[in-house]
Amino acid sequence: MDIQICLSKPEDLDDILELQANAIRTLLSTYNLHQIESLVRSQKAVRLNEKEKETIFVAELKDEIVGFACFSVQCNIIGGVYVNPDFVRKGIGTRLLQEIEKLAVENHHRKIQVISSLPSVNFYQSNNYYKAFNHVFHFEPETGVACTVLQKRFDSYDSIEKLFFWVREKFL
Repeated sequence: MDIQICLSKPEDLDDILELQANAIRTLLSTYNLHQIESLVRSQKAVRLNEKEKETIFVAELKDEIVGFACFSVQCNIIGGVYVNPDFVRKGIGTRLLQEIEKLAVENHHRKIQVISSLPSVNFYQSNNYYKAFNHVFHFEPETGVACTVLQKRFDSYDSIEKLFFWVREKFL
């Protein structure tokens, strides 16, 4: 499969939003319908918000966008990694995540964070992210969505900090 990773162009936005909504509705079946639609609306709003200043990488196959990942360099937060449900588990998400991480390192970030849906936690953990904490986010006031905040460090940190995160994950 000849997947090309590149920066998105303004004309890609409609395809990105369609892929995002399809991925959320198809791959996040652990949430109820209200939570899924809240995620669709809130993530669309983030992508449309020009103040967010996200850098978006797209994965293209034969001029079709099959995945994308977004990153706020200023806030040092991954906005998400989305892959067309027909192309999951083919390494596309990992390649997109690697581009985000490369950008974070180039911008001298020592660590990176992501607010992950529960079904996506294993993806991030398989890419060496560790759980910082669980939280119920209210993207819309009436609908709470359980998520996990994960982090990855690009510098070494001491064993005390590693122990802290291990204890926090196991017992808190």
